[in-house]
Amino acid sequence: MMFLTSGAYYGKIRWSKVFTILLYCIFFNFVGALILAWFFNQSLSFNHLTDRSFLVTAVSTKLGQTDWMNFTEGITASMFVNLAILSYMLLKEESAKIFIALSAIFMFVFLVNEHLITNFTSFMLIGFNGVRNAVDNFTLANILHQWVIVFFGN
Repeated sequence: MMFLTSGAYYGKIRWSKVFTILLYCIFFNFVGALILAWFFNQSLSFNHLTDRSFLVTAVSTKLGQTDWMNFTEGITASMFVNLAILSYMLLKEESAKIFIALSAIFMFVFLVNEHLITNFTSFMLIGFNGVRNAVDNFTLANILHQWVIVFFGN
């Protein structure tokens, strides 16, 4: 998103092309999350999720937040991703690049910040699992609403 927006701002790419590329990226990330979540839920690891599992708690937290919280966490997640991408491009030392990449992974997993593509995956993992009934507000309308708010934050 950052590179497309910058390219459009500086006139290197048309806004219509930006929206087309963004639409394709979001759609195929959704399809990939759908397929991978289904496959992961066929494994032993995901057959033992309970209402106390980290994934269930994370999804419950995400769906229980206010729109403002989702929006601002979407912004902070994008800021960190942009920082990680730029740092990875500009840093010379390989160990520093690895540290930055691991920091981004840590933020998404343990700080439960909002990112649309990450939410595609976490919600699908719960959706294909029997423990989805333990998640409050796990309805299609609430999930779609959350995705729209987070999209604008990202």
